[in-house]
Amino acid sequence: MNLLSRTIDKYGGLDEYLLRTSDEKLASDVGSQLKEQIKEALTEQRSQHRRRSHAQKVSNPLLLVEGDNMPSKWTKRDGLEYF
Repeated sequence: MNLLSRTIDKYGGLDEYLLRTSDEKLASDVGSQLKEQIKEALTEQRSQHRRRSHAQKVSNPLLLVEGDNMPSKWTKRDGLEYF
């Protein structure tokens, strides 16, 4: 096993190695391009997660408090009660 393989394994895989290594140290156009593609994919993945999370919060922000036909208070999903 050569030194590069051991280094990549130490970082936890090729993606992590590329993300944590500076472009100067990579000294490879292909490595730098792969690094940018990985960053773009991670950014898109995070923004999709935020949109889904926000959509879930907005879809039903208030819930009825159980036990009352005409409730005198409402509770948000975060557990706070509103009168």
